Amino acid sequence: MLLARLLWLQVLHGPEYKRFSEENAVRKTILSAPRGAVYDQNCIVLVGNRPSFAVEILPGNYTNPAVTPLFAQILEVRTDEINKMRTAAQESTYTPVILKRDVGQTILAKIEEQKNYLSGVVLEVVPVRQYVYRAMAAQIFGYLGNISAIEYRQRKNQGYHISDFIGKAGLELVYENYLKGTDGSYEVEVNAAGEEVKLLGTRPAKPGKAITLTIDANLQKAAETVLSETITASRYRGDPAKGAAAVVLEVKTGAVLAMVSQPAYDPNIFAAGISEAAWQKIVNDPLSPMTNRVIENTFPLGSVFKIITGAADLDTKATTPSEIFYDTGKYILNGWTFYGWAPKGLGRLNLSDALTWSSDPVFYELGRRIGINKLADYAATFGFGQKTGINLLGEAAGNVPTTEWKEQTYKEEWYPGETLIAAIGQGYWLLRCSRRYWQWL
Repeated sequence: MLLARLLWLQVLHGPEYKRFSEENAVRKTILSAPRGAVYDQNCIVLVGNRPSFAVEILPGNYTNPAVTPLFAQILEVRTDEINKMRTAAQESTYTPVILKRDVGQTILAKIEEQKNYLSGVVLEVVPVRQYVYRAMAAQIFGYLGNISAIEYRQRKNQGYHISDFIGKAGLELVYENYLKGTDGSYEVEVNAAGEEVKLLGTRPAKPGKAITLTIDANLQKAAETVLSETITASRYRGDPAKGAAAVVLEVKTGAVLAMVSQPAYDPNIFAAGISEAAWQKIVNDPLSPMTNRVIENTFPLGSVFKIITGAADLDTKATTPSEIFYDTGKYILNGWTFYGWAPKGLGRLNLSDALTWSSDPVFYELGRRIGINKLADYAATFGFGQKTGINLLGEAAGNVPTTEWKEQTYKEEWYPGETLIAAIGQGYWLLRCSRRYWQWL
């Protein structure tokens, strides 16, 4: 029986147990690489990293699963979260797996108190993402989250680990491959008690690449302040705004100097891992703070569109710069009355005056002359109804209405009065900005 057992251990399973023995004697620790920083156009740091303590386990040394409830209580996580991570890490039994980042002194002290019972639990210093100005430009930067099982399978050959954080939205997601650094490692020899006795080798981590945006931090802060004050004033007047958006562009190049969407959220709450309760609170917020209203929402453009109507009529010779119109405060078409913003009218106006005073009746007439289909063609030449191509995900294209579009969408004919409304930027238009005046961040 002894000989049979020796044969089973040394011949049939000898190589396997030799590997276990070697792995148990050598501990490999991952040195997490800091993600690349994000700068504004003046080299001001907008997103960086800070050091923090992380609690890790060596699955192969976590020999007493009975202490998991105690361990979970110390970490303030669910027991099944620890078990799930242990199961997922079976392929690398002696490579540490991060359970919780950015732990405070209280948790560190409790782990030290219970370390005799928590075999396989180790503490390491790891970088944690830091969004310097908290909620400022949050929808631009996006946030980080635990790598999913699908993402891990897709990326494990690229150096990702089962407990890594990965970009989930915004620039963090778009530039994941650029911002992600290359992890390093060090190997130490340990004794039977798991104590380190000898350093065997070190491979330093390589930080991710930094990116510089066209955003101007000071202008971004100013725009955020103004928009916040405007929303507050709206609510004080009894006409509460659910949110607001603003974008500031460089006229000559189309560069985005500021992009504000409010309400916003603080991406720092994701940086070390977010609780289920906090996640549910933010995603179920009726004001949708995670939505980038600048690119994901579309609205009727309003009177700014009168520029397009005027340009279309001039180009088609439907009017001239010198033609005189008379704004009486209303416009009548087929017995229907369409009113302007000035009840008493604005009097005699040429096209330049009509644009200056934003005369509705004049542009009602110009819209009637050119028709909705021709107006839509000219809007398309200015880039309306198309995605701008900005390097953020979730951009909506907007809508440019035509007679054919309404027939297909609503199974209704286009009414003449709808052309008048469209000529002043109302109705079915859903627009944001012209492609030619919107380039990359």
